[in-house]
Amino acid sequence: MPHFADRLADAVRAKGNPLCVGLDPRWESLPTEIRMRHGGGSLQAVAAAYEEFGGRVLDIVAPIAPVVKPQSAFFEACGPDGMAVMQRL
Repeated sequence: MPHFADRLADAVRAKGNPLCVGLDPRWESLPTEIRMRHGGGSLQAVAAAYEEFGGRVLDIVAPIAPVVKPQSAFFEACGPDGMAVMQRL
């Protein structure tokens, strides 16, 4: 497998820009619709909301962003469910 730096440089050239999208999901900043659907009464519910939101963001930015950087602390705060979500995203 090529080195990360080589893959990143290739992705930047392919997308034509150096945009890096950060995934920093904050419960209070998520769209109301997502918060209402997931409730937020447990860490598992918050992790599910982060997955839905993050998935939507990735679908939108995939055509233009060569790299995405999840902020692990937000996912870690949800425990094992949050870490699994970060891995899937």
